[in-house]
Amino acid sequence: MTQSKLVLLLVLTTLLILPTGCRRRSDAFVIALGDNIRTIDPIGSPSVDAASERVRTLIFNSLVKKDEKFDYVGELASDIKRSDDGLTYTFTLHDGVKFHNGQALTSADVKYTLDLVFSSNFAKSASFYKTGAEKRSYVKSVEAPDARTVVVTLIEPWVGLLSNLVPVAIIPKDSYESQKTHPLGTGPFKFVHYDNAQQVCDVEAFPEYWEGAPKLQTVRVRVMSDMNQLQAELQARRCRRASRRTQSSDSKAIRTCK
Repeated sequence: MTQSKLVLLLVLTTLLILPTGCRRRSDAFVIALGDNIRTIDPIGSPSVDAASERVRTLIFNSLVKKDEKFDYVGELASDIKRSDDGLTYTFTLHDGVKFHNGQALTSADVKYTLDLVFSSNFAKSASFYKTGAEKRSYVKSVEAPDARTVVVTLIEPWVGLLSNLVPVAIIPKDSYESQKTHPLGTGPFKFVHYDNAQQVCDVEAFPEYWEGAPKLQTVRVRVMSDMNQLQAELQARRCRRASRRTQSSDSKAIRTCK
């Protein structure tokens, strides 16, 4: 184990045993990340990095998530049905889900998002294509037969659909270009500001979040790659959390902090 990894492990261990680790002492609950946030674009980046994905889970939801038992279950989908031949997946959306601009989530938004990802050259698009000399998609079509139903039809049975949908943030129809500079999703926190030079992203609670309003009103995500700085910030209680959880559980833990 390298010295930097050992220091980080000690810092994280100290954080986990502190009894007030989830209690806010400043206006913003500060989360420290060790790697740079390369993008705030939720789906269209040419690469995928862990820090940017941490930020994404605060602002966005996906159709599917991985639960505490590492099973793939619905997030925005309240129900998922797979056909007997393995070619069709039918997703039923939760009622009462809103984007941060107040617009209700419908199947048209999901279809728009998935069609965009499946037809583009984004980093997150590659997983939906077969590898080899001939690039061929696993997905045949995406349909939205009614406002709460999305049907994904595959060219052939493929067990990777649900797992590869986990990092795909659902965005409002026709909003992709604006997402690059002002992300807008259905997640527990609304985007406020991002400073790429300072590596700081600010978000605020979305009171109409469909799973319940977050307890924290404001959250700041800061990159602290220096282990000594991170340890000092944690000990001084200026930083409230050094994130090491899986993305979905990290978002839930932050949302329920008081």
